Amino acid sequence: MYTGQIVFSQLMKLLPLPEFHKCVDRYSVDYKVQKFSCLDQFFCIWPSLNLLIVKACVI
Repeated sequence: MYTGQIVFSQLMKLLPLPEFHKCVDRYSVDYKVQKFSCLDQFFCIWPSLNLLIVKACVI
């Protein structure tokens, strides 16, 4: 069984969370958010952005 970390969790460790939260607070983008925060949205979008970057580099 695989005991290491998956690639997604390794990439998420590279994200500077204090900077991300500072930007969220600066622009008040989590105002009136009930369940799905900006960080959750970013975690969902990040893999697709990486895939687009890889595709652009290959072409």
